[in-house]
Amino acid sequence: MAFTLGLALIAMTSCKKDDTFTQVYYPTDDVIVVHYTSNPWGYDDNTNFAGHHSLQSEIWTVGGSPMIVRFYINFDLSSFNRTVMIKNIYLHLYGHPTFEDHSSNTPTNQLVFNRVVGDWSEATITWNNQPEVDKTTSVITDHIPGTLNNPRRDDYVFNLNDILLENGKLKADYKGISCRPYMENINDYYRRVTFANSDLGDKSRFPTLEVEYVK
Repeated sequence: MAFTLGLALIAMTSCKKDDTFTQVYYPTDDVIVVHYTSNPWGYDDNTNFAGHHSLQSEIWTVGGSPMIVRFYINFDLSSFNRTVMIKNIYLHLYGHPTFEDHSSNTPTNQLVFNRVVGDWSEATITWNNQPEVDKTTSVITDHIPGTLNNPRRDDYVFNLNDILLENGKLKADYKGISCRPYMENINDYYRRVTFANSDLGDKSRFPTLEVEYVK
């Protein structure tokens, strides 16, 4: 969802006692892309999922056929002061309250984050036209707990310094963040992680990017 009607893209700016400042951003775009081997509802790899209310990293089946789900998020950081030193960048993601969950039948239900360097838009992105991402550096998370019998809906905070920063500065080619399943083998199902996105409409569960910096 691109916010253009009065909802600020910057959620909050604050200062800590040690002269560390924090600026928090809402997404301008957040969306899934899906690769289907077969689909009974007519979706395919050219389907755009703008307006869908979740962010998922998933290898599952639909109608008995495997599928892969990735997600993309962009935060407009063009107004950020590029002369300051950034200490940390944290991505906050919130479990979906009513849709799918975190569940798997493997001990490797992990996420892989990369920096997007190609142009894209929530309104047009599909599996077949995904933007270029930089894979020279990745952030690979720990296992996300949750089983098929006991799924979970936990919230998470991920430090993305390794893919977004260089010498304390935001990398100049930044155009968003991608997320995909670790060891993305389409035959290694069932495993998924599900978060809310901005189309859910609950501002308290929007993805946010927290930039911690010193002047």
